Amino acid sequence: MVHIKKLEVYGFKSFGFRNTVLNFEKGLVAITGPNGSGKSNILDAIMFAIGETSPKVLRVDKFQSLFHDSQNSSTRLIRASLNFDNSDRGIPVDSDSVTLTREMEGQTGESQYYLNKKKVTKSTLVELLDIVLATSNKLNIIQQGMITRISELNSEDRRKIIEDIIGLSYFDEKKNEALKQLDESDRRLDVAMARMDEIRKRIDGLEEERNDQLRYKHLESDLEKFKAVKVSNTVRTIRSDLKSKAELLNSNALRSKDLTMQIEKNNSELEKLDSEKLKLIQEADIATRTKMKIATSVSQLVYDSERKSAVIMETGQRLIQIERRIASVEIEKQNINQKIENLHLQIEEKKTHVDERYGRLSFLKSDLAAMNSQIDELSTSASRYAEIRGKLEGRHNKLYEVKNHLDVSIARLEEKMIIVTGRANSLDSENLELKTNIEKNNQLHNELCITLDSEKAKLDAAIGLRDNLKKMKDTLQTSLKTSKDLLSTADTFTIKYEVKASTAKNAMTEDIAIAELMNMSNEFGIEGLVHNLITWNKNYERAVLAAGSEWMKAFVVDSVQSMISIAEHAKKTNLPRLKVIPLEIVRNVKRSYIPDGDPNIVGSLADFVNSDYKELPDFLFGNTALVKNPTAAYLLAREGCRAVSV
Repeated sequence: MVHIKKLEVYGFKSFGFRNTVLNFEKGLVAITGPNGSGKSNILDAIMFAIGETSPKVLRVDKFQSLFHDSQNSSTRLIRASLNFDNSDRGIPVDSDSVTLTREMEGQTGESQYYLNKKKVTKSTLVELLDIVLATSNKLNIIQQGMITRISELNSEDRRKIIEDIIGLSYFDEKKNEALKQLDESDRRLDVAMARMDEIRKRIDGLEEERNDQLRYKHLESDLEKFKAVKVSNTVRTIRSDLKSKAELLNSNALRSKDLTMQIEKNNSELEKLDSEKLKLIQEADIATRTKMKIATSVSQLVYDSERKSAVIMETGQRLIQIERRIASVEIEKQNINQKIENLHLQIEEKKTHVDERYGRLSFLKSDLAAMNSQIDELSTSASRYAEIRGKLEGRHNKLYEVKNHLDVSIARLEEKMIIVTGRANSLDSENLELKTNIEKNNQLHNELCITLDSEKAKLDAAIGLRDNLKKMKDTLQTSLKTSKDLLSTADTFTIKYEVKASTAKNAMTEDIAIAELMNMSNEFGIEGLVHNLITWNKNYERAVLAAGSEWMKAFVVDSVQSMISIAEHAKKTNLPRLKVIPLEIVRNVKRSYIPDGDPNIVGSLADFVNSDYKELPDFLFGNTALVKNPTAAYLLAREGCRAVSV
């Protein structure tokens, strides 16, 4: 069982400025002595060591009265140390002996607490002592007249004392404190919900704009289709005209060919007729009638030949006109092809413009999600952070003013030390001069020697005071550093508390909505929930759950259209806010830069998460660094990187 082995007291009440040691044995210990010998001061020293902060309980009017010599308490120090036997490990410290020490300085009146010579806070000390029922409350220590006062109390006051003894009052205090924190959390939650309503209205407006943009995109696509159909019909008509004109050209060519053959045939017939004519001329004398017939036939043939020549010339003119028409048709064909190419270019430009608008919409959605996350975190932690930060900054400013005051005091003392040193040197020179006239000035010489000794004593005192002030300056700098560490710890605690409160508030309604939509997963094209679609290394489970947070319950769908359907259904049925991840957009997300070269950085958290949808871990954890300890995470966060510790 834990018990007190030794008590060491220095400068406390009647013990004086020397280290007084009292040894105790295990079991019942009685301290006897005459009145005024300091028996009660031993109990007061024990209560002082375990953190009693009431001067009345310590039987003084103020803490300055605890010093042995209160008239010169500015440079005094009181210290009380309790040494406990901890062989059974009743106090959760891995040591057979536990020493608790409390020191108080006369100038500032502030107390410092030490556990086994290591500086700790009072709350840490009280928590350790409360485990073994060794605190100053709960009537663990009964002072003079306490039993008489208890016997004179009424039943209600006795009940309160009994509850305090058995520990019920401690839980009541914790309960009241928890209720206050819960009320504060509810108030902040109401503020956050109001902000969320405003943001939700903005989101609804953005959704309407997005729907208008999608409708515009569909109309623009239909318009492009109609333009393409119109161009296609125009091309088809032109091609049909070209085909008919080509057929006409071919038929004219065939006619021309037939006419040419006919002309050649006529020419051959003319040649035959010429030969026959020669024969007829030679045979003219044979038969005049035959000659006349032949002459008539020749005239008819000449007429036919001339008529056919005229037809040939007319056909040639028509061929020339057809060739000219073919050239104009070719030019018109080239113009139409150019128009088709221009239309294709315009279609490509429209497609590029639509892709850019679509990318812009995705970027705005990601920005909106980031803004929602930041607004949730900032709105839940701003009030408590501002209150804690204000207190700590006030303490920081006060310590900084004390530090400046000490710097000025040290500078003044150093100037005074220089003056005193100069004074001592001048006195040394005067002493040498006086030695030549020692017989005439013995009395004056003695007075100067006394003055010299006094000034040297003041110089030594000033040097000692300067050293003490430097120590106090170092102590204050340590306090400033502790305040900064406390501020960062308070920030971390505030964020964790507000996130837990928000999660507990919305968990039930969100789970009901998720279960309702999962029953209609085929209707809305839901692939599943994030926590069902990813797996992770068990060693990093805590980090994955912390980084994933509310995204673990997000729906995963294949397309933006499915996401819009879920949003419309949620709005129609008044479901709570849901998170939906469309894989169509997530596929374009790239990982953020994770610093390397630091041994405390394990790597990107996405590398330790697996999924059949490879783009899902990059979207959720690609911008999160996995580190080995909270300190490295805090340093990375200050540089603007998202980090989580193992």
